[in-house]
Amino acid sequence: MGRTKFYEDHFRSITHRYIKRCGYAFYKARCKPFFTSSNKRRRIAWIKSHLSCTLSQWKKVLWTDESIFEVSYGNIGRKVIRKKDEVNNPSCYKRVVLKTRSVMV
Repeated sequence: MGRTKFYEDHFRSITHRYIKRCGYAFYKARCKPFFTSSNKRRRIAWIKSHLSCTLSQWKKVLWTDESIFEVSYGNIGRKVIRKKDEVNNPSCYKRVVLKTRSVMV
């Protein structure tokens, strides 16, 4: 083990212990879709136009069973440092783009 590797591991363990002692921990970030204001307006308009649909109308909708395989790259699993009760804090969310590169089969 090289000298710098030893110092990196030592510094990392000290940092993790200090974060834990302060009441924080490392958690996987919650994913929240990134919506623009125009996306929000279109979704609300669609919902309002379909509020009056009956159960029999919804039964006529064709629901498909498709599989989507996403082509991902970059840092997939982002972690955040937060307290246990800060689970719904917006600063702890990972923004997700809904239209990623994907293949549907």
